[in-house]
Amino acid sequence: DDEDFDLVLEPNQYTWFCMKLSNEGYNTATIYVFNGTDGNLAARDCTLKTISYSIDDPQDILSFGFPLDMTAEELFANAGEPDDIYNYVSDADPSYYSDTYSYTQESEHYYADCEFEFEFVKDELYRIDITYMP
Repeated sequence: DDEDFDLVLEPNQYTWFCMKLSNEGYNTATIYVFNGTDGNLAARDCTLKTISYSIDDPQDILSFGFPLDMTAEELFANAGEPDDIYNYVSDADPSYYSDTYSYTQESEHYYADCEFEFEFVKDELYRIDITYMP
């Protein structure tokens, strides 16, 4: 709802919204906004902090500067080696595995980092988290 964006955030406070990306299926992105000012600010006027998107169904609302069908090898070829790698294999179902690759850059003003995180499940890009901290 548009009214949600009128929520007033205090300095250094953040909130999140779930954005539906298609009328079919459960295709959403989670958007986090952050008030990095010294005063109160409506959420609609805050800085976009994070976009978290799980690639479920085709949609044409949200786009990125990279293909959503890229492989991990294509990611490395274009972005270099990641700063951090997390590998997961399910104990209950060893055929389920995921690899998460993170690229980080230190924030100039905050303790949190700027980060691109790519999660591949069974070698297919599944989730993207992009976090910006000024």
